[in-house]
Amino acid sequence: IGSITVSGTTSICATITASITGSGWVIASADGKQGSLQIFASEGNVTTVTIEGPNTMQLGQSATFIARAYNQAGCELLDKIATWGITPEQYCGFTPQDVCSARLTAYAPGIGTLTGNINEIYKACAITIIQGTATKLAITSGLQTIPAGMASADVIVQAQNEYGGSVELISPMTITVTSDFLLSRFSSAVSGSIWTGGTGTA
Repeated sequence: IGSITVSGTTSICATITASITGSGWVIASADGKQGSLQIFASEGNVTTVTIEGPNTMQLGQSATFIARAYNQAGCELLDKIATWGITPEQYCGFTPQDVCSARLTAYAPGIGTLTGNINEIYKACAITIIQGTATKLAITSGLQTIPAGMASADVIVQAQNEYGGSVELISPMTITVTSDFLLSRFSSAVSGSIWTGGTGTA
């Protein structure tokens, strides 16, 4: 169940390091004499909890966080059940995955605190949620087929990061309308501008 280190000649001091839980015997012999002592190794109490996971997340990103428990000797205690909490809740939400991990999803920019609890030993970590960099433009329309004669239709153009989170653009956005037919008028509900010729900047 472990290893032993000895020192001394006439008397011996033995240091025993337990590697697994269970029981065993320490046996000493010299000059035909023998002595024995039964020892027991327990897992000990949870004294330290650590949390593994990213410190920074982008909007829309999901990541797995793992809570690990250790006893007073620094040995990891496996399969300990962790409970989780997040504050403020508007920044991100979590879903427990197994006994010691949770899946976190970022909702809004800010700094949230994730807390893991194992046997009433708590560990908190700060998570900074940022918008991230725009990697694509998502275009949606409430009415994709526009009847002839209709002056306008709501079209939403949203800049998104790599996880689908909405981000702000620093430079102006240019929208181009192309068609086999003449769409002579296109308007933006945001700026109120009217575009002709199929191209405009918001």
